Amino acid sequence: MGFSPFELLCRRTVRGPLGILREVWDREQIGDVRTTFQYVFELREKLEETYPVATMDVIAATAMIEETEEVEENPMTLPSMKQKETWRQVNINEKLTAEQAHELKCIGLLYHYEKRLLDAGMTARPTKCYLAMQTLQYLGHMFDIKGLSPLKKKVEQILNAPQPKTKELRSFLVLSGFYRKYIPNYATIAAPLTDMVRKNQPNQLKWEDQHSRSFQ
Repeated sequence: MGFSPFELLCRRTVRGPLGILREVWDREQIGDVRTTFQYVFELREKLEETYPVATMDVIAATAMIEETEEVEENPMTLPSMKQKETWRQVNINEKLTAEQAHELKCIGLLYHYEKRLLDAGMTARPTKCYLAMQTLQYLGHMFDIKGLSPLKKKVEQILNAPQPKTKELRSFLVLSGFYRKYIPNYATIAAPLTDMVRKNQPNQLKWEDQHSRSFQ
């Protein structure tokens, strides 16, 4: 039906990290926008708040098992419940910081993030860090002094794509739909192509004039 189980149960749209980043990119001014980096640290703080409660539950469960062992002749051991070690680890593979402000403010922001990493016991690999870059390729987009733009090789791939004869057309729609923000009225233009790949349509595509115009 086009809805995820989460949307059906909770009646709200899932906002994942990529969706949040696109929302940030779509805004003209960054302002006080909350980044995914902030979401991760807030989640970590909430986990730390619930950690004592979870610890008490584990201790209570362990004590209950020990009492049961004293009564039963052949108790069933539960190693996972007796395990007292606790691991908490947050992995951030990629993080992007964009700041449209004075150079000193950028340096201060960099210091702030470095301090947060140290306080959280996290590390950043120097070979994966890029500072003071004129251009930056990130998540299928190119960042430069002019703003955000699609990757040239992806644009060429879309423009030079052969006309599919089967429902492999979906791959083309996925690629072109990723850059729909750069194509005015994309949904209207792509509607004839989208209709061709619906479930009730045959695998072999039958191209008509309206489909060819939409593809071009």
